[in-house]
Amino acid sequence: MSKPTIPFKSWFPVFAEYLEGTSDLAVGFRELSPTTKLYYWLLVSEANARQSTFYRADAYFRAALGVSQSTLTRARRSLSALGLIQYKPGSRPHGKPIATTYLDVSFGVVLEEGTFWAPMHRYSFEVILASMRDKRFSSADAITYICLWFWWQKSGGKAEFFITKSQLMQITGLSDAVLSAKRLRDAFSFENGERLYECREDYRKLTITKWSWFIDPTENERNAKNAERYRADIEVRAMNLRAVRTPQMRLSSQAFIRAMLATATTYGLSVPEDTRTALQRVESAHRTPGTLVAWNKFCAEHGGQEQVGRTWRPVIRGSEIEVRHVRMFLNNTHPPAGG
Repeated sequence: MSKPTIPFKSWFPVFAEYLEGTSDLAVGFRELSPTTKLYYWLLVSEANARQSTFYRADAYFRAALGVSQSTLTRARRSLSALGLIQYKPGSRPHGKPIATTYLDVSFGVVLEEGTFWAPMHRYSFEVILASMRDKRFSSADAITYICLWFWWQKSGGKAEFFITKSQLMQITGLSDAVLSAKRLRDAFSFENGERLYECREDYRKLTITKWSWFIDPTENERNAKNAERYRADIEVRAMNLRAVRTPQMRLSSQAFIRAMLATATTYGLSVPEDTRTALQRVESAHRTPGTLVAWNKFCAEHGGQEQVGRTWRPVIRGSEIEVRHVRMFLNNTHPPAGG
């Protein structure tokens, strides 16, 4: 089989070995929930980028996928049972949390020999996940998009290709995959009004025309800013989850800086250099006067601030950060999905 087309720089592999066929692995993979598959592909993306063992807190994956801790734990066990991942659970020795260690993620790297694989554009994957967090797509829709991407590559990377309905249901593991394909077509459009693709339905197949993909952030300034917003959104959501779990948690200087800058980035606000410099001088136990002056000025320009007892709270367009205790309330406001 011919090698896949790679018209973009940052990608991770999606293998035919677990999407197609009748092997125990393929059958088991099809039976996984959409959330579990997305979690797996997030792990594949991480493993492919790092090329080694890596650590990731559960809060990151929960934030990226919008799931509970119990759902994520079940998904991890399912992937382990299939032999797709090896991991060491996180722990809290002496009160200090240690993130889950991912020792191995199968199919995270491309081998010279083996079955067909398709390069999944990392930024396109991030856009679809961001759209899912914004409730524009479901997890089933996201799975369908990745599988259509796989089939597009398998069909030679042409702007027009077809897939039978039975093939689409097989590789997605979804009985309503055709409906998801239609939702993907109708629910998203680029800035110029074009859709992800056009779709013509026949009795036995779907013909996909005008297949489009997102310009890589390295080649487009707007998409570079969008990519930064998507990652900042996950960071803020992850810190929110940690705060709910441990509301009396004390902020380290690094976490405080991340919270401030991530929130500003999420809402498309520019942080002046003097403010950024001041934030980098924050200590975990207290806040320097320079920090308060610089951040007060920034908040006054972009939203507001309030003093509550001994706790100072900067407030930016409905997103509240409590400095002593990590508490963020996003008020259902999310950054735009972009194109």
